[in-house]
Amino acid sequence: MKDIRDLQQEACGITGEPRPVEFTDDVVALVEYRDGALLMLSAKLRNNLLTTRDLRQLRLDEILRVTENTVIQLALNIPGERKCPPGAERLMLWGDEQIRDIFPYLMQLHSETDGLGPWRVYMTPVPAKEAKYQCCSIEQSRPFARLLDIDVYTASGKLVDRTMLQLDQRRCLICKEDAKECIRLGRHSRSESMPVCSNCSQLSQLELLAKGLIDGLKAELYLTPKPGLVDLNNCGSHQDLDLVRMNCSIALMRDYLSELCSALEQGRGWQDLVYLGQKPNCVC
Repeated sequence: MKDIRDLQQEACGITGEPRPVEFTDDVVALVEYRDGALLMLSAKLRNNLLTTRDLRQLRLDEILRVTENTVIQLALNIPGERKCPPGAERLMLWGDEQIRDIFPYLMQLHSETDGLGPWRVYMTPVPAKEAKYQCCSIEQSRPFARLLDIDVYTASGKLVDRTMLQLDQRRCLICKEDAKECIRLGRHSRSESMPVCSNCSQLSQLELLAKGLIDGLKAELYLTPKPGLVDLNNCGSHQDLDLVRMNCSIALMRDYLSELCSALEQGRGWQDLVYLGQKPNCVC
């Protein structure tokens, strides 16, 4: 069995190197995304996107060949010609933070922004199926998280999908039905889907405030030296505290603020908000 690239070299050796194809701006393709968005592509743009996708897959294949752990790929699934609209980088950073919080033993292997937008690759010793469950929970945690595309691969390079875990397929951003069915049946026009995707890609002011608070807590904790206080060197005068316990406290606050933002955005009542602050939580 020969690699397809070897076959290509043999063909070029017989026929010679092909001349580059000339492209025009005429529309030659209509691409329909899984969220129902439609995109008319010129031959030039279509070729660029397909080339970028091939290059991205080659890079991922290289990583999978030399990695003996579970591999996680984080990317954005934003329809339309602009793959890095306002809010895209912020959304990517949010996804990166969620992955790092869930997987404490994580190594980033690759980070790049190409014609399809930003994407990152990580390695973790967590079993692939368990990692996929965790990544699906991230994608379902917020409306805007549906624009994240988190793929998980086994140590042998096999993609772990929702079907393998008997999980429901991703929901449509507009009608909340099966996204693939909406695409297949053409339920939604581009004019319907684009405003929804645009709104989803923007983190709310509450989310930004919560993120700022957690970032501040982390910055204060790791500031070293802090005489008499917990820092990277010692516990100071606090014999009942250490860096691990303080980190757990920050994680507890992060989860609380996340639930609080979600509840406020859903318009839940005062009693529900009080319960979120009073309910027991596990601290490591």
